Amino acid sequence: MIRSTHLFTLLIVLLAAMFTSCSSGTMEIDIPEDVAELENVAVYSGDAAPLHDITFKRQARFGDSGDIYIGSMAGVAVTDDGTLFLADRTEAVIHIYSASGEYQSSIGGKGEGPGEFLSISSVRLYNGKLFALDTQQQRVSVFDAAGQSYLRSHTLSGGTQDLSGFPVAAEPLSDGRFFVLYNTMQREDEKFYRRYMPRIMDAEGNTLASEFIEFPRSEMLMLQSDNMIRITSLPFLGESHIGFNQNKEVVTGFSDRLLLHVISLDGDTLRSIYHSNSPPLLNRAEMLAKIEDETSRKEISAMDIPETRQAYETFYVDDENRIWVSITTEDIDVNDWWVLSESGEKLSEFSRTATDRVMFVNADHIYFMETDEDTGLQEIVKYIYSFDG
Repeated sequence: MIRSTHLFTLLIVLLAAMFTSCSSGTMEIDIPEDVAELENVAVYSGDAAPLHDITFKRQARFGDSGDIYIGSMAGVAVTDDGTLFLADRTEAVIHIYSASGEYQSSIGGKGEGPGEFLSISSVRLYNGKLFALDTQQQRVSVFDAAGQSYLRSHTLSGGTQDLSGFPVAAEPLSDGRFFVLYNTMQREDEKFYRRYMPRIMDAEGNTLASEFIEFPRSEMLMLQSDNMIRITSLPFLGESHIGFNQNKEVVTGFSDRLLLHVISLDGDTLRSIYHSNSPPLLNRAEMLAKIEDETSRKEISAMDIPETRQAYETFYVDDENRIWVSITTEDIDVNDWWVLSESGEKLSEFSRTATDRVMFVNADHIYFMETDEDTGLQEIVKYIYSFDG
């Protein structure tokens, strides 16, 4: 039974959903019971037409050149003047490019000394400083973004005894306070699960708050050989995705359906967004054919594989709190991208190769990680975009 405090909000949402459905010529929205019970939830039809068309114009590319080789792209950060910092996870270095794509210099490098990395997981800009997370060393290194000089490091593991797993994301909340996301593994009988655990930490690595958000766990696949054990994710079983908006709020959802929540750093769910799109059917044979590793293919083929794929693969929150969501389609090689407003309306829609990833978006430009058809190498491609109509 729906609580009376929810009833007025729910009636408004239902009326809005029915209006959207009627105006777009589709059937009324079938709202799951748990979604209907949420407070402050905006419900939309997944079949609703977007409000605007979107156009893209390619402007620059960033990647390998005669001067550098990029092993594995971990993330990018872009300044207001268009300077781009590209983190290479395996080479443990951050490459710097001009707004037009010209290579300038690099910072970091392999090592355990000040300003050095064993690997780089992500890069963020805050108050004119570049924050780079080294998961293996469990620390954030800070550089002056303009002068590109090393400033200091912050440990993410030294001030408490209850830490488990490794940090996979570190969002600066101030110069010395971080929202840190830990990747933890749990085992139940013969199955392994991954769960993200949030913490707010200070400059010395002390935990100020922990586990104020409970993220759903994701089932993992364990592959065992004579001399190693490898645990890998299975996206078709669903997994948590997490972003951060400009209000210092967490945006999160589980990929089995397009239901996103905006949560404060106190752990309060401020609002939710639901789109009624149905995940595409999972073609078992097609999915297995794309797995190159024979051991993985054999183990996955023996599993109880679901009938549908995940509803979406990833999302990105831009600097205007719009949410760019990569929606899966019946064509495993193509994804539809939906651009949602902060309140959840579908602003625009476009299609791209499924391997493309949004790495950064601001008010005017979007940066995709793409694979060059001729060389097979990954590169960052910058586009200027605009909404029409």
